[in-house]
Amino acid sequence: MKTGKISKFFFISIFINIFLFLFTIPSIIYSLNDLNFLKELNNDGISKSPEPSNVEFLITDDFESYQVGDFPDEGGWQVVWGGQESYVTDSEYHSGSKSLMCLGNVGWSCVVEHHFNVNFDVIGFRAYAMVEDYSQNGYNVCRFGFWNRGSGWGDYTACIDFKENGQFSLDRFGLPRIYIKDFVPNKWYKITLILFKTTGKCYVWIDDELVLYNIFIPNNENIDAFVITSEWATKRTYYDDILVFGFNLNSRKNHAK
Repeated sequence: MKTGKISKFFFISIFINIFLFLFTIPSIIYSLNDLNFLKELNNDGISKSPEPSNVEFLITDDFESYQVGDFPDEGGWQVVWGGQESYVTDSEYHSGSKSLMCLGNVGWSCVVEHHFNVNFDVIGFRAYAMVEDYSQNGYNVCRFGFWNRGSGWGDYTACIDFKENGQFSLDRFGLPRIYIKDFVPNKWYKITLILFKTTGKCYVWIDDELVLYNIFIPNNENIDAFVITSEWATKRTYYDDILVFGFNLNSRKNHAK
């Protein structure tokens, strides 16, 4: 009688394991496809951040075409919350001679967005960012990336933060943030993020180093804009050479042929 029970349990266990394995096959295939497309995008692998080619550029801005002191609304940027101020400056820049400076306030962040066409299987951004100092009051310094303004304070769906503890983190709306590595003030960082909307997986590079891999991003279907901020730490944040791009997997397959 005991042998029969053990045998029955054994077969049930095998059935469950087979079912779980079959269930995970599609996600494994999708992940491999993600990696293949990243390798194609980057030519030789994914350890170094890709320099996108054969993609559609959705936002490109180095802020060189605006007057110093002006807000770049002509380029499609919109103020969501004003903070203290935001304008084009020539005091700090990654390339050329200008960048966009944002300065928030306690209780009132500076939040600027730029809408773009999100109807792609894959979206990504590459941006250069610098903060003038660490947080001195325990509040977040800044964040930037993909979001949706929504009806409240905004859904920061896939954003990189300069946190109050002196670390970068990935902000994923609805899920715990992921801490990445330390940052230092007054240094330009090159941040690249690629999000596969079909799988919800994202990849992050900081200064060409792959720091996050195959991270799940929920609610990515709600993304409708690229956002940059300076938050309650009240520290000047500078942005330059912003590039947002998209591509569809089928078109990449056709291009590969």
